[in-house]
Amino acid sequence: MKKAVLLIILAGIIIRLLGIDSVLYNDEAAWGYGLRDNNSYPAMVNQIPHLPLALYVLKGLASVFNYATGGFRAAALLFGIINSILVYKLAKSEFGEKAAFWSVFVMMFSFWPFLASLQVDMEGSILAFFFISTIYSFLNYEKTKEAKWLAISSLLFLLAMLTKITALLIPAILGIYLVITRRSFVQPLKMLLPVVLPGAMAFLLFSY
Repeated sequence: MKKAVLLIILAGIIIRLLGIDSVLYNDEAAWGYGLRDNNSYPAMVNQIPHLPLALYVLKGLASVFNYATGGFRAAALLFGIINSILVYKLAKSEFGEKAAFWSVFVMMFSFWPFLASLQVDMEGSILAFFFISTIYSFLNYEKTKEAKWLAISSLLFLLAMLTKITALLIPAILGIYLVITRRSFVQPLKMLLPVVLPGAMAFLLFSY
């Protein structure tokens, strides 16, 4: 099964490489010019009105390729691969090997994950990474009760909040899950508070 998963991921990467040099289109061009031509956050945010983390991550990765078109798409591709692996691990942990196999198959060959792994933007790449990784880390904390997983979940959510405010959906998703599985409202709040509080404070401090 593991060999089959590796072959699926490899096939998905090869297919994506065929479009790696596709011209930047519409909003993608704003990202390209904004990140290439500006170094400071105030200058970048004038062209790309977003929180700083995604801007600096994409800028750093694209700079490795001298801001070529393929460099911007390679950054999205990198997160697309990482997200597919995380989905595989999450599905395997929660639902078993067979579900994990089909999950990674969908991630590699269905339209929206394919588009997100080449699109110069952040929702389907960087932000999706923080969604998946935070949820994966928190579920590990719920199972093991190890403090390291709680700390990792909190850090990931903090970084997600410095990427886009829609990261608030992460605790909403986890809250619904906990209410259903715990049949309680108080316990989920206590469990989520250490995860949510640092990210919320960082967002408020940055916004202020």
